Amino acid sequence: MIVDGGGFAGRSPFVRAFCALMARPRFLHAIYPAFSALYMRARTDADRRARDIGVATTRKDPGLGAVCELWRSFASPEHDLRRQAPSISAPTLVVWGKRDPVIPLRVGRRIAALIPGAQLSVFDSGHVPHTTDPERFAAELSAFADRALGSVRSPTTA
Repeated sequence: MIVDGGGFAGRSPFVRAFCALMARPRFLHAIYPAFSALYMRARTDADRRARDIGVATTRKDPGLGAVCELWRSFASPEHDLRRQAPSISAPTLVVWGKRDPVIPLRVGRRIAALIPGAQLSVFDSGHVPHTTDPERFAAELSAFADRALGSVRSPTTA
């Protein structure tokens, strides 16, 4: 399963520079509350709780350091998975928020088209479809797992 997968989105020099800035503790600490409100586009209480926990995590170490390292990884060449997408052979569900301001839906569509047999499920959410609509997310994941496991199970005999 891929949920708003940034590893499959290209990164312009601007995006790489922004990721490098977000990897700096003082910058991240200063900008993260406003930035997370923008990119999450909270629509539900669960979204707001997730955003608040994320902000609290960046207020001090070890959370601040961990989030900085995450952002540092986004700027690394190893984070770009676009060339590997066509070689993915496992059943793949791509879940995307149609209102994601960070990684637009067109990227999700491109990923689903690149991965053989991938299914795309679009949520009315920002960057965190799993918190915006957790019931639908669980239902989609469960149905996908049933289909995927059904395709690899061997038939049982009586």
